[in-house]
Amino acid sequence: TGLMHEIAILVLAAHAWYVIAFHRPLAARWLVASVAGTVPLAPIVWLGLAQRNQVAHIQPVGLHSAEPYLRVVLGGILVGLLVLVLASFSLPLRRPAALYTAWAVVPCLALVLVSLGVPMFLPRYLVFTLPAWALLAGTALARLRLPWAIVALCGLLALGATAHAEIRQPDGHEGEGTRQAAAIVSALSEPGDGIVY
Repeated sequence: TGLMHEIAILVLAAHAWYVIAFHRPLAARWLVASVAGTVPLAPIVWLGLAQRNQVAHIQPVGLHSAEPYLRVVLGGILVGLLVLVLASFSLPLRRPAALYTAWAVVPCLALVLVSLGVPMFLPRYLVFTLPAWALLAGTALARLRLPWAIVALCGLLALGATAHAEIRQPDGHEGEGTRQAAAIVSALSEPGDGIVY
């Protein structure tokens, strides 16, 4: 995970919380395995420290960071708020809900803490927490009586429809004209061309 995207390694913070909360006797072995598993990431982090200019555009974290987070990770402010409300109904923190909550919340909090020192908080860095939010909302829907679950699900669908329509506009992905870029690449590509990300 960390080799694909360094920030996603923050999922280990969520895993650490879960191990300490529910499997404390395994914490020492978990720590050894986690440190060993992150060793291959060390050279990438070291090289990344020399490229601070690449993230110099990131603004310091603050209350203003919540709106883009809800929009990017959860599909919009209203959808995000509804998912957060549903997620709160997944409590008390029984084991499945505790795992989902740790996965959804702890990496975000860890990134906020890191960003207090070095601004690194971009909502797209936390997209890997989206499945946890969906599992929390699903857990809450499963606990509701059927009529209320249908109302909540319809609310999510209705609120999410506007976000889906918006991202399907020509410049719908963060204001980038990805369809236009794809058209240019398709029109000008030649046999043997390649791309490296």
